[in-house]
Amino acid sequence: MTDGENQGGVVNIKEATPDIPGWLKTGDLIQIGNHMHLLTRDADTDSSGKASLRVTPYLRQMPRAGTTVITAGCACLMQLEASQNLPRRVDTGRRYLASMTLNFVEKIG
Repeated sequence: MTDGENQGGVVNIKEATPDIPGWLKTGDLIQIGNHMHLLTRDADTDSSGKASLRVTPYLRQMPRAGTTVITAGCACLMQLEASQNLPRRVDTGRRYLASMTLNFVEKIG
């Protein structure tokens, strides 16, 4: 859970397992609300279970102290890019799918 002030690319957390070097690793994902962030540095917890998580992209909104930070099974809200259409073939009047490639962007807001 978040702890106190968070600034852009740093998320301060508390209540993690104490005294764990490399508790989270560079490249791990975290989720805050509907947003996913990638760790840019390893994060160690101190003796009280606090850590500073350096993330990208930067936080768009500063979470309140006590906001849950998910460290496993992360997800975020996505939508199709505006220019994307689902592929379809209409020989028989029914849609069916042979293969497709879709591009998604994170839904913000």
